Amino acid sequence: MAGASDPVIKQTVDLALQNDLGEFLLFGPGELDYDEQKVKVFNAHSDQEAAKLAVHAVRTGKADVLVKGFVPTATVLRAVLAKETGLRTDKLLSQIAMFELPNYPKPLFITDCAMNIAPTLEEKKANYAECD
Repeated sequence: MAGASDPVIKQTVDLALQNDLGEFLLFGPGELDYDEQKVKVFNAHSDQEAAKLAVHAVRTGKADVLVKGFVPTATVLRAVLAKETGLRTDKLLSQIAMFELPNYPKPLFITDCAMNIAPTLEEKKANYAECD
């Protein structure tokens, strides 16, 4: 997770750990204090460095998913789209956002609300094919 030094991020990771939902690589400037075997913390000197390190972890197979924490979206996208070090391929790039609404009983997931705003039918098919 890029930008993991926010208190809300810590609460989220702690909750995920309590429910045994995975292992975490956390990247961020500021103090990240975890005493867990399932959490590895990497100090970064800036949001830009945190994003680059998180993207590198995904690129090299050390992380399965890139999660944007408390860091500007543009900063993460710059790292993702970097020609030499990012995650570019010949496939359509997609994103998903999760929201918890106080009056809705379960999490709400929205895909491509910021990147592929008006995908073609072929792009939708290609995106769906990657969901396996």
